[in-house]
Amino acid sequence: MKITDAMIRRSCSSTIYKRGMEYSDSLITAVVDGESLYNVSVKFDRDGNITDTFCTCPYYETMHSTCKHIVAALRQRMAEQDENGSFSDENDKLAMILCKDFADK
Repeated sequence: MKITDAMIRRSCSSTIYKRGMEYSDSLITAVVDGESLYNVSVKFDRDGNITDTFCTCPYYETMHSTCKHIVAALRQRMAEQDENGSFSDENDKLAMILCKDFADK
């Protein structure tokens, strides 16, 4: 099952939808599996420029600079966009199942 914009709109108010759109265009969050699981976030401005990054790995905590986990998260998102959002891993499959259950109620 493919998640559609109509499904998302039906699940919330127009105000919440608009706020969510601001996040979806300006923030990427990910968990990257390295030596441990690292939380990554990348923020963008309206022009698509990276304005802030964060990772919980030791390198970022020490250097406060883009690390390999941030690069991996950005490259993953790039691959998803190249495939028109159809990229799917085990987490995506689980999310689709949960969304289908929600949509069916």
